[in-house]
Amino acid sequence: MREPGGCILMDHDSKSEDTDREAGPDNPPAGPLNVGSGRTRVNLELKYQGLDILLLVTGGKAHIGAVAVWNGQEQEGPVVVTELPGHREGPLAGECAEILGRASGRVVVTVVGIHQDHATREEIAAIVANARKGASELAMVFERTKGTCDD
Repeated sequence: MREPGGCILMDHDSKSEDTDREAGPDNPPAGPLNVGSGRTRVNLELKYQGLDILLLVTGGKAHIGAVAVWNGQEQEGPVVVTELPGHREGPLAGECAEILGRASGRVVVTVVGIHQDHATREEIAAIVANARKGASELAMVFERTKGTCDD
């Protein structure tokens, strides 16, 4: 259901507008985004589930190492993070979810899986910096449109 300003109201009886959607009037196009090059390249991709956001962050051998959830509102406590055993992407998943969540005001789920064989400390630092930069660039898209569909 649409308001006069073109914003979608959450109407769970409507099957056409609160199912999986891509970019549109309420979901700005913002991806995929590649940051860095070579072994430190990070790929960020947005998907939409209604107005909620799924951010995929991959690099090297893509996999699922950690998942983080931002609840869509300002929150005092930490983002909910689940990290698979033997993985270290949890803090980065949480940080990316928070960056995008604060900018968009929406529920954000971030899935991160980045693996480079025999990565040096310098490469790891560059990968993390590239992921942060990419999340911040995507957040700017939402900051420019935030508030245009407030109730």
